[in-house]
Amino acid sequence: PGVRGDVERADPGAAAVRCVQDVTEMATTSDTSVLEQLRPGIRGWLLFFILWLGVLSPVFWIGFNIVIMRRMEQMNPDDAVLMRAMNWDVLLWVVTLIREAMHIAAALMLYFRRNSTSVWFAIAILWLAGPFLILGTWAAVQGELNVAGLVRSALIAFVWTLYLFLSRRVKATYKFRVTA
Repeated sequence: PGVRGDVERADPGAAAVRCVQDVTEMATTSDTSVLEQLRPGIRGWLLFFILWLGVLSPVFWIGFNIVIMRRMEQMNPDDAVLMRAMNWDVLLWVVTLIREAMHIAAALMLYFRRNSTSVWFAIAILWLAGPFLILGTWAAVQGELNVAGLVRSALIAFVWTLYLFLSRRVKATYKFRVTA
């Protein structure tokens, strides 16, 4: 009487059972999505990292060097002549091409070789071609230390290293584990 066929109002126990069933379905759905995230494969941030490492970074830095060299020739032709006379332009291009070849090699290893060695190689390249290259250049020529470039490259290397250490996708795809 007065319930109008609403089972949940007539029996509060049924409402509680339905609530538990809904929560269980939601938990099962979220468990499934977590399992899907753990499947091996190159997707999401891992895909972005590989593209950044193997395509975006090399295109950017090679293009950047082309622009810098042209601007220097336009704005400071005497410096451009001095740079060519001392073969600094050749050194700049050799270092840039080696650095970007290392990035591409790391990206190709991550894409094609699905083992933990690929991840360790990528981490080594992040640090060698970033902050250690800046420090090595500074030590070799004993010039000014590029502090902004050093901080930027160390921050980039640190963030990507942290991602590679903590990512469940990386662990699933490369069977990568960091043990203490």
